[in-house]
Amino acid sequence: APERAFLNETEILTLQHAALRTRKQRVIRDLFLFSCFTGICYADMASLTYDRIEQDAQGEWWISGNRQKTETRYVVKLLPYALFILNKYRGLTGDGRVFAMSTLDSIDDSLKNIARECGIDKQLSFHLARHTYATTICLSNGVSLETLSKMLGHKQITTTQIYAKVTPPMIDREVTMLREKLATKFSV
Repeated sequence: APERAFLNETEILTLQHAALRTRKQRVIRDLFLFSCFTGICYADMASLTYDRIEQDAQGEWWISGNRQKTETRYVVKLLPYALFILNKYRGLTGDGRVFAMSTLDSIDDSLKNIARECGIDKQLSFHLARHTYATTICLSNGVSLETLSKMLGHKQITTTQIYAKVTPPMIDREVTMLREKLATKFSV
């Protein structure tokens, strides 16, 4: 399968609604989607504990921590789907960890089968999930590169730029928005 950078909205929905055959596949699909909706990588998900998850005064949930790879701090406000997965698996590990993650090799094997069953012609990985969060979930919906960089825990914004693809629909939407904002100021 060709290596492509991220899943689009249709592919995310396909995964969400797929009637997968085994419980193991359903769990791994959920872990993968959690990463798609938070941008948290495999290593940081595997070590994630409940004390990293906090509720603010408005009742919103946040995850923060230091990335294992770079020791840089990341801060993510949880979207409803990520919260749904969190609640679905709450307390199942019994040791303070949020998720019981199998080895990356085992997960990658399962993701290959899940992609095949869902008819997704992309190599699913936690790296791709992080790219999906960056591009399809955040940037495509107007989150700034600066904010995204903080959430992903990048030291340099240049890393975020490499990671996140600016797609033609994003350019279209932003210039349309700009045109509306400027319409009254510089009318023809």
